[in-house]
Amino acid sequence: MNLKQIKSNIYQIDSNKPGKKIIVLGGVHGSEKTGIAVVKKMINLFEKNKINLVSGSAVLALGNEKAIEANKRMVREGGDLNRYFSQEKLNDLEDTSYEANRARELAKIIDSADVLLDIHSTLKPSRAFLACENAPKHYEIHKWFNAQDVITDQNYILSGGNYSTTDEYMNAKGGVGVCFETGYAKDTSTAYEVMQSI
Repeated sequence: MNLKQIKSNIYQIDSNKPGKKIIVLGGVHGSEKTGIAVVKKMINLFEKNKINLVSGSAVLALGNEKAIEANKRMVREGGDLNRYFSQEKLNDLEDTSYEANRARELAKIIDSADVLLDIHSTLKPSRAFLACENAPKHYEIHKWFNAQDVITDQNYILSGGNYSTTDEYMNAKGGVGVCFETGYAKDTSTAYEVMQSI
């Protein structure tokens, strides 16, 4: 199995067999530990050849490296990486902030993918839920995850009226974007279960 680092904290695995390209993203918000733990563990398992792909390829990525290092949701006011995935922000080359540059790096990878799973956690205690479009191709992905609720934001209310999150960007590009909110950010006890679902 070929695991190679293609950018800082972005790894690609190729089965050398035809199939879907899937992205697993954690740490878009640096204080949401479950997604970070899942991505790091999966990288480690692929490095040690303890798991393999049957077909297609996968990308494992940590989103906001600076926020992860600082153990904060974001490192500067207005710097929410998960609001940088609108076409307007991605095309604004005058914005040279870390978040804008990192979003452009991740967007290039998302552009060539079929499925994106972005792992998040909530700021307050909650049960796990999925956020994605209400469409059959999304059901085929989210049926594998242990969550009783699936919510949809068809009018992009969370993003202020236009798509701007990673999963919304994936959907806008014709792929399947799913956000998995795994529960309370301070509780990482679901990390193993999330990884098994992936």
